[in-house]
Amino acid sequence: MLTLAIAGLQGCGPNIDDARLKKSQDENVELKKQIALLTQERDSISKERNDLKDQVKKLSQTPGNLMGELTALVNQGKIDEAQKALGVLQFEFPKSPESAQAYRLVTELRAKIEKQQEQARQLEALGFKALKPSSLTDTNAVKVTMSAPTLAKQFVFDRYDGYYHFRTADRDTKFVVANLSATAKKGVTDPELPGYAIYRPDGKTLRKIADFSVEFSRWGDYGSYLGNHHDTGNDFAKTSTITFAIGAQVTDEYLGTKPLYIVSTAGGCMKRRYDRFSNPPVSYSGYCSELADVLSQDDLAKLTLVRRID
Repeated sequence: MLTLAIAGLQGCGPNIDDARLKKSQDENVELKKQIALLTQERDSISKERNDLKDQVKKLSQTPGNLMGELTALVNQGKIDEAQKALGVLQFEFPKSPESAQAYRLVTELRAKIEKQQEQARQLEALGFKALKPSSLTDTNAVKVTMSAPTLAKQFVFDRYDGYYHFRTADRDTKFVVANLSATAKKGVTDPELPGYAIYRPDGKTLRKIADFSVEFSRWGDYGSYLGNHHDTGNDFAKTSTITFAIGAQVTDEYLGTKPLYIVSTAGGCMKRRYDRFSNPPVSYSGYCSELADVLSQDDLAKLTLVRRID
């Protein structure tokens, strides 16, 4: 009797284990199905989200927005990215005014980069004497032409009603002075002006002698000089072209070691500022980091050699 009971129990054991195993396997299969469904749901939601992002991005790609992005790239000198942005603008809005304007900006940037590369090649081969000065500095916002520089004991500026203001050079020094004719480009009402500095050659580098101060050349009258009323002739929002006077004080010693080179930044760095308690209340100033104390040939290729004083 005992033997039969034991045998019966031994006979039931494997059946119970098999049932549990099958149940566990079924649960695993069901769990995998649920995971697969959740994964599919997640991927579907992710796809919908990405589609919505693409739609929002596409809707935000108005000609004006695309033009703004492209202009920022041009200002940073990123020609490859600017070219891609131009392709998008031309594809999406081929007949828009922004498309034509963008093409002009990219073309000008490419020409400027090619000119800089050619200057770099000339510098490498022949040194600074190989460079041909250009009196025109063309930024993305303003075109500035420098007159032939002269030497003077006084730097004269802020003329009005037969009067003028000046700075007198220290003993054994002179001012290198010139005029700037700055013309803002269409639609630009508050451009930054390029910065200017004078350098002397030192082997394969140029060493800075002095930065140029930028002042207004003339005011309509004494009242506008004081700021009692607005001088529209000195405001790019009212007129396209303004004349400035620039001056840098240089020792006679350096003036005797010609040639000297006047260099400008390729972009703007001198900002229009307003101080009601100054005379005149409007001025241009700024820090132009590109005009470093020492310029290599590679540095100079990114700037504009404006004048050479022989």
